Amino acid sequence: MLVNISSLKKISMACKNGYVLAVYRTGVEFGEWNGEFPWSGHENDELPELHIFNENSEYRAVYSYAEKAYIEKILDNDLSGNFTDDKMLLLGEEFVSSGAGSLTVKEKGRKVTFHLNKDKCDFDKGIYLNVRNYYEYDENDLIYLSGYRLTGISVGEEE
Repeated sequence: MLVNISSLKKISMACKNGYVLAVYRTGVEFGEWNGEFPWSGHENDELPELHIFNENSEYRAVYSYAEKAYIEKILDNDLSGNFTDDKMLLLGEEFVSSGAGSLTVKEKGRKVTFHLNKDKCDFDKGIYLNVRNYYEYDENDLIYLSGYRLTGISVGEEE
């Protein structure tokens, strides 16, 4: 399967400003989203998973090898159930450089570039991926995760 964004039927319903997380077979790209991808070079890579999100909604496309098609969803604040907002540390172990809308860090000795307008000060404070986890209770009153949605990026100490 080649990357063919035009084959995604619901991508026009994605938020116009936010973030994009593209998972390719050859790596992961992450950056700020303004209706177009902030990078190039993956035109011929396989794209199993794509997330475009902000605080209010998430567009998600996951390729189903069984159905040989993308399963596309729009997730928004109307999802039912209880939820908790959590943070996951996003970036690597060592700051390398920043500028021109990108930030490069080292993760396990390997350089990784994120297409984010962040700098060393932000890196030192911690850059987090915000995740809304939805949960429910089963018939035995045991809690289980019923879904999740990416909601944005934050800078600062984990709460």
